[in-house]
Amino acid sequence: MNCGKVLVVGAAEAGKSTLIKALVPNALNLEVDGRTVAMDHGMLARKGNKLSLVGVPGQQRFAPVREVLATGAVCAVWVHRAGTSVDQETSRLISEITAGGMPYVVFVNRDDHSVQHDGWQTPAVCGEPAAVVAGNPTREDGSLDILEDRVWRFLK
Repeated sequence: MNCGKVLVVGAAEAGKSTLIKALVPNALNLEVDGRTVAMDHGMLARKGNKLSLVGVPGQQRFAPVREVLATGAVCAVWVHRAGTSVDQETSRLISEITAGGMPYVVFVNRDDHSVQHDGWQTPAVCGEPAAVVAGNPTREDGSLDILEDRVWRFLK
């Protein structure tokens, strides 16, 4: 059996917790008043293998937590809320996470409140993501299956 860890990260209110909960319905979320205050955690299993999904808030004050939780991760999933632009903070966070060569996948969250334009453009200071998957984690649109398939490819 192989085990791995996937870091799920993104800007505030991007939908990280919602995505993890959609992939793992019994996932743990440490929140206060609907806002994640520490992390999310859920386990995926496939063919005897396990992937631990660890979600952390994107705010700068959580940088030490992100750094610790990123240790040993096989990849990261960047959650990008559709209709928002890729700003300097996003670029900085992706650069920080992938600096050691960690691959990443982008999930463009087309939630019920976002516009149809994805808004995702890979920042010039970052390497290209291994994949970009767009969808709504609260609807059965097939995007979660595609995302999960892309993430499992990193488990060796």
